[in-house]
Amino acid sequence: REERALPTLRALRDAVGLRNLAAGADARGAGAPTRPVALPQFKQYREADGRFYFKLVQGDRVLLQSEGFDSPRDAGLRIAAIKRDGLDPADGMVASAPDVANEDVLAALAAIRAADAEKSASRAD
Repeated sequence: REERALPTLRALRDAVGLRNLAAGADARGAGAPTRPVALPQFKQYREADGRFYFKLVQGDRVLLQSEGFDSPRDAGLRIAAIKRDGLDPADGMVASAPDVANEDVLAALAAIRAADAEKSASRAD
């Protein structure tokens, strides 16, 4: 019990945020893991004009914004193409947000591809 159960229980309690509150805010220690950065994601939606749009967001920050599409399928196909092939600078239907560097968009797309590859690899196991 001392060898296996207690360390596992401590790790589980720490993972879900159950810790001794009497010890104060520094109970987790300086070497505690930080919160992971939110994975970028595409959000697809319909506006009042009846057209379908998408945006690439990371947390609260909008990285890409699309023009309107006639159908949700068209928007979804464009998202799939961007995920697969990257962003085409000549694509007039998608634009980076004004305060976003191209490198930020490329890094976000790379993070999405890496997460998708990790999911695929874990399913294969």
